[in-house]
Amino acid sequence: MSAADNPKASIIICTVDRPQQLAACVAALLQQQGAFEIIVIDQSTLPTITFDDKRIMHLRSSRKGLSHARNVGCRHARGDIVSFIDDDAVPDQAFVTELLRIFEQSDIDAVAGRILVQGVDKPYSRTQSSESRFLRMRDWGCVLGGNLAFKRSVAEDVGLFDESFGAGTKWASAEETDLFLRMIYKGQKVYYASSLVVFHPLEAFGHSDASLACKLFNYGKGMGALFAKHCLIFHNYIAVLFFLLSLLKPTVRMVQFLLTGKPLKFKLYMNIMLGRVIGFKEFYMSK
Repeated sequence: MSAADNPKASIIICTVDRPQQLAACVAALLQQQGAFEIIVIDQSTLPTITFDDKRIMHLRSSRKGLSHARNVGCRHARGDIVSFIDDDAVPDQAFVTELLRIFEQSDIDAVAGRILVQGVDKPYSRTQSSESRFLRMRDWGCVLGGNLAFKRSVAEDVGLFDESFGAGTKWASAEETDLFLRMIYKGQKVYYASSLVVFHPLEAFGHSDASLACKLFNYGKGMGALFAKHCLIFHNYIAVLFFLLSLLKPTVRMVQFLLTGKPLKFKLYMNIMLGRVIGFKEFYMSK
């Protein structure tokens, strides 16, 4: 029986109208060794690419939403490990080997991998350090959906992604943070592995100033709604503190860029802060 017939890991890539980036991501995975399958959940409206490899399952989904697509991938996964990579990311050449090694040699339930900026190999965010460690609740910022993996049994215990969160929805982010917090509530062991690397373009790549501001506002709404959800539904009142702390950085940046005469930067951070406040209020009022 081949590795494709009995995969240990299912690598899920959700895609919308990015055929060239998707092709590069898949090609990088197909060059690697190990018992794995690739599941592409395709929500594209434009003509898409086709694949001729028995390790690839290509599924079309007319319903939009990143969390919905990820959940579809989870339900079709055959591997004991479920891994997620963004369609515009490229995995490190040892990604699959490292993914399997981490789960085989460690007593862990989930892994948050490291994301580096494509072309410069710098951390995608300040949370993406070179130090590997087990994560606590306060480490929610280390968990990014562009490089996340967990045992399939974890989903059976804590549930899948909340489909009211994530790109393509009203609250367009924080679905992976929501899942991480639910794992922590259940006592799951979540590990940040700096050796599990993917390369991703900067958030601003391909965006005009206006579209980037809109994107950051929507991302902010998702994060604000997340904190309201965990306060109201899970009675995790520390989430209120997390929410207040999440407003600190954009506020400081707004003052900084106001004083230094950088209106565009000021607007970007203002949108982040407003989004988080509005998202928190929206979720709170919806309950």
